[in-house]
Amino acid sequence: MVRKNLFRLFFALIVLISAYNVSYAMEGNMMNDTAITASIKTKMATDKVVSAFNVKVETKDGIVILTGNVNSTSEAEAAIDIASSTENVKDIDASGLLIKGSSQPFTDTIITSKIKAEYAREKVFGDKPIKFFIHVETNDGNVVLTGEADNAAQIENAKRLAENVTGVRVVHSNLTVKGP
Repeated sequence: MVRKNLFRLFFALIVLISAYNVSYAMEGNMMNDTAITASIKTKMATDKVVSAFNVKVETKDGIVILTGNVNSTSEAEAAIDIASSTENVKDIDASGLLIKGSSQPFTDTIITSKIKAEYAREKVFGDKPIKFFIHVETNDGNVVLTGEADNAAQIENAKRLAENVTGVRVVHSNLTVKGP
């Protein structure tokens, strides 16, 4: 256990040093693709769910491409969450990310993860922050949102963010405004 943690720490340090060496260039306020990739790899190296060895990360024009074989849906979700929550990531292509032993595509898992990441990003960077917990379920591209909001504007913002995620066919909102 100690060796595994030391190895993860060492790997993260190597990735971090690489990020500086490859120029952590900023163009205006945007990180370049190399810096985005390095940031994601560093997060994955220290994550307890994602194996940095299972997931290959590439970034092209702010679009992160995840490929490889993961051991579970949870690992795939965690990889997508890490990439989605990284600053200046425009979109994620996880179509090359496969779950070992599964022949079923996990597109719905990707959609759910992207929506949750949009909500997290809105909490941190948005001008209309999501201030409540939203449960997200996706089935065949159909998204169902449940939870309670402080007001109708928060509900509309949550629906709008979900509708803008690639792969979403329709959003059903069961969100309600909290009573006094």
